[in-house]
Amino acid sequence: MIKEITRYLEDLNVEQKSVVQSNENLYVTACPGSGKTRVLTRKIAYQATKYIESLKKIIAVTYTNRAANEIKERLETLGIEENNVWVGTIHQFCLEFIVYPFKMNLARISKGFTIIDDYTRREYLNEINEKLNLELESYQLAKIDLSLSLDYEIVESEYPKVAKIYHKMLRENKEIDFDMILLLAYSILSINSVVAINIAKNIRAIYVDEFQDTRNLQYEIIGSLTKKNLAIQTLFVGDIDQAIYGSLNGIAKSIEELEKVTDQTFISKTLYGCYRSTQRLVDFYSKFQSMPYQIESRGANRDEIGIIKYNFTTNKQDLPQEIKNIIVESLANNVLEEDICVISPQHYPLFTLSEYLKEELPNCNFDAITVSPIKVNDHSAFFKLAVLYFTESGIKVRKRKLIANEIMGIFTNEFGIEFGEQFINLDLLKIINSAKRKFIENDGVELYKFVTNILFTRLNISKEIYPNIFKQYEVFLKDMIQRINKNSLSRDLNSFYRMFKQNKGITITTAHKVKGEEYDTVIAINLLKGKIPHWEEVINSYDQGESSAMKLLYVICSRAKKNLYLFSEEGYLTGSGTSLTPTPLLKNVTFDYNE
Repeated sequence: MIKEITRYLEDLNVEQKSVVQSNENLYVTACPGSGKTRVLTRKIAYQATKYIESLKKIIAVTYTNRAANEIKERLETLGIEENNVWVGTIHQFCLEFIVYPFKMNLARISKGFTIIDDYTRREYLNEINEKLNLELESYQLAKIDLSLSLDYEIVESEYPKVAKIYHKMLRENKEIDFDMILLLAYSILSINSVVAINIAKNIRAIYVDEFQDTRNLQYEIIGSLTKKNLAIQTLFVGDIDQAIYGSLNGIAKSIEELEKVTDQTFISKTLYGCYRSTQRLVDFYSKFQSMPYQIESRGANRDEIGIIKYNFTTNKQDLPQEIKNIIVESLANNVLEEDICVISPQHYPLFTLSEYLKEELPNCNFDAITVSPIKVNDHSAFFKLAVLYFTESGIKVRKRKLIANEIMGIFTNEFGIEFGEQFINLDLLKIINSAKRKFIENDGVELYKFVTNILFTRLNISKEIYPNIFKQYEVFLKDMIQRINKNSLSRDLNSFYRMFKQNKGITITTAHKVKGEEYDTVIAINLLKGKIPHWEEVINSYDQGESSAMKLLYVICSRAKKNLYLFSEEGYLTGSGTSLTPTPLLKNVTFDYNE
């Protein structure tokens, strides 16, 4: 056992080992490039192996499904079984451990429920908008706060009647939306202490990744469990300076605040060794740092000079050519395509730029932000079915089996569909694979309908007995077809398969989607006042605007290993015709020298 468990400590530094081996409750600050994901994965593996005979769960809560999948893949490489480990988002945790098994404790969902998607949410709002003769635009409807207080009271102040009617429609249809998952979970834990005790006693540890992006209600849910079992080993790891989701109510709690929420005592640790960026780059992006600790470059590239350039004179019309030149020069200097990234604070400038670069650099591969025929929704059974329909059947079988399990779970918990004891995930996959082989057209929408109809027939799912599942199925299809028509997308099978394919090449993405990634060369554009910080952050005082902008620049710049190109391009105007100016945070930064 000792030899087995110590292998998880190999190639870790002193600070990383202390986190992995600790049995204390930890509050860990992890600088960019510190190996945070590796440390978290090794800690899970270390503790899971140490207590290999126990069925108590180690719960790892991630901010995104992408992060969860990366940790799962790393654990699989380490040979860690899932019998005493669970990894996923807080919403997935709440559904699987609290809402699904204990829904009978809450009148709101005790007789069943389904989770609506964004499309249905928009449809309901449009219906209410018309009913009340408000004549609000889509962007105005999207800003209406549909969340509820802990007492299920309406929060929205400007259009409270809209929110009230919306939730009335949900109740009448036995539906909930995505945001209600956490509220329902918290309510169940609050009204029935026995449920909280039963869940908590079966948990060994709760590890929270990217805690700075965690909402207040998420902290309270975790605290409800730790208070019932103080023996739960708790870890919060993240970086306050990377808290760029303040507009989504993410809160970076202090160690004192966490101790109050959880009734536990924490030890503070810091991972301040950066294995990603040169020291010159570290010194540069540290200018946007607020935490009082010094980051030290420890990678093999520590002493390389690299490039740091800031351009605030190029017009937006000439910017694509400038970026093309940088890419061509980088490739000529043996930088790999997948080691180049173009980043923008928002997505809208990237679509045109992506098309230009693809046309101008036809021999290059791109992993660019695009509009896909199906909207990503990891909590939808119909989206999960799409993953199985439009990926190769014989590849990543273990992952496909897990997805099949998730689909069966949603079918049972939300639609009341029972599978016989002999029916397992492989049976579901066999039905899908067999149906796919029978389809002979080159139309993704028709394949989706064809396979789903066969699946429903084989599972005896009829519209008369299970109307709710057909309602969601029809909404899913309607949304898919509207996305295709609105964006003039192809319906051929390749466009659907491409959506789920792991793209490789030059990355073109937003600052909020690039967290956790690293590239030799980073090209950041649109660094303008009104974008960094965004006007709404200033107006609504999300983290006081300037602080939010510093964090966004900190994240953007710390993605680079060696080369960093920053652009505050000219030519953008406000709605009133005023020119957007460079973000003042960069104007005030002293550049040691440009290459």
